Amino acid sequence: MSETVADKSAYGTSAVAQWGVADDQLSMGKKWLSFAVLFIFAIGCVFQYMMVPPILPQVGGAFGADPNDFGMMMSVFAIVGIIVAYPATWIMQNVGVKMAVIVTAVVSVIGTAICLAAGDWTMMLVGRTLQGCSFGLIAVIGPNIIPRLIPLGKQGLAMGIYSMWFPVGQVIATFTVPLAYGAFGWTSAFWMSLFILVVTVAVFVALFKLPCIPENLLAEERVKAKTGKMRKIFFASALIVGFSFVGFELVFYAYNDFFATYAQMVMGMDVSVASNAILVANLLTIPAGVITGILCDKTNRRKEILIAGYVVFAVLFAFFAWSNTGNETMSWACAIILGIVPFSVIPVCTRCLVPVLCPDPKKCDWALTGMAVGTTLGGFGAGFFMNLAGALSWATAGMIFAIIPAITVVVLFFIKGDHSLMVGKEANASLEAASASEAE
Repeated sequence: MSETVADKSAYGTSAVAQWGVADDQLSMGKKWLSFAVLFIFAIGCVFQYMMVPPILPQVGGAFGADPNDFGMMMSVFAIVGIIVAYPATWIMQNVGVKMAVIVTAVVSVIGTAICLAAGDWTMMLVGRTLQGCSFGLIAVIGPNIIPRLIPLGKQGLAMGIYSMWFPVGQVIATFTVPLAYGAFGWTSAFWMSLFILVVTVAVFVALFKLPCIPENLLAEERVKAKTGKMRKIFFASALIVGFSFVGFELVFYAYNDFFATYAQMVMGMDVSVASNAILVANLLTIPAGVITGILCDKTNRRKEILIAGYVVFAVLFAFFAWSNTGNETMSWACAIILGIVPFSVIPVCTRCLVPVLCPDPKKCDWALTGMAVGTTLGGFGAGFFMNLAGALSWATAGMIFAIIPAITVVVLFFIKGDHSLMVGKEANASLEAASASEAE
């Protein structure tokens, strides 16, 4: 273990950049503890994002805003998310992981305080814009921490769990905010968010640590020791995988944003039933995402599983999800399949594949940041689905949007696959054994 002590230069040379970096490689238990506090903090950021939709009319009404402007409470998140994505990567690489999370929390606290003190609609939007900045920061920083923290042999499981940060936060907000509003009014959601943020960041500061040498960099050093050369970096393929995530998010947000409207208008579903279909799809991603992560670790077929997820997405969107048949059974079946396959497989496999293709920590950061850009672009572009449905039909809009994941499938066929790289079961086993011996 002595050879890994003290040299923390991979995280930067300043004391701030090395804050929270341990003098050893940490045991797996300590790594999972660090992962857990990061995951909980990220869920709190999602809660802050998704606490508004259940009470949007009430918040807008409290300030006398035009109903046509209510959507700005959510759209500012998408706009600033694009703006802060790459600055977030620069911040993390220059001030360090732990300080970057603190910056995220401080921006969020300021934004929430402005929302609570706002006297007019403009100040409320200013506060939400700062909250959006903090969400954009953690959307980049969170996934980029995991390749540094978790050994390659366990990254699939870690990414599978972490990919559930959004649905878990969304479900918590969906269930708790209406209850809090009924008891204490709309400001209760913002006070809840502030409390969650302060508690989770305090726990993060107290418990989060990083191994002395980033795990993705250490893995490459072991490969070099075993083979005599460093593994080739497929940075272009990693960038393509990261940015291709926009193909998922465009269709994902179109379904989550407009299926309830379609179900009510075409299927004649009750509002609560239509919303429950979306909720079921997102709840299913939680166990399915974890299973997908384990499959990535065990099969070493991240690229193939990812492509399969996009194929299922394209087929369902083109022919079944918006079929205008009035068949409720079909709608529920689509919701279940969407939750189990594309909603789970695509985010997890994308986050698992990028670090394998690009093991260099800083280059990997830039490739994974493409996912955050894709997320915000997808959220922004999904609104055009409703325009297409209104001008043509729901079924035609579904077919047009299905072209996006279909194109993504073609693009992904031409990237480097992970199965032929030195990340198979034998390599993973040796990496885990080495990490375990160093932690003893």
